[in-house]
Amino acid sequence: MSTEHGFPILSALILLASFASYVVCFVFAAQTGRLKAFDWVLGTLGLVCGIGWLFFLYRANTVTLQHSFDLIANGGDPAVSRALNKRFKIAAGLALGLGLLAYFVR
Repeated sequence: MSTEHGFPILSALILLASFASYVVCFVFAAQTGRLKAFDWVLGTLGLVCGIGWLFFLYRANTVTLQHSFDLIANGGDPAVSRALNKRFKIAAGLALGLGLLAYFVR
């Protein structure tokens, strides 16, 4: 096997990790119950389109933040809300960072 195949394989593995992070963001946003039909379509199409990918992460962040504010307003534990936001931001950061890294590795 030549070394020419190393970078595309590494890029594909990084891209799969980015995809997994994106799916985690999708799940976190879906659990809020605030996504509209347009968001579902955009999130699905965002898997193959860079701008759709970024816009869905923006929308998912918005609904996740709103959900956490609603949890606090309804007497929920602020620590739970912070943990939800932290997990989402970690997943979104990994999705963005690994997606860009996969682009530059190849």
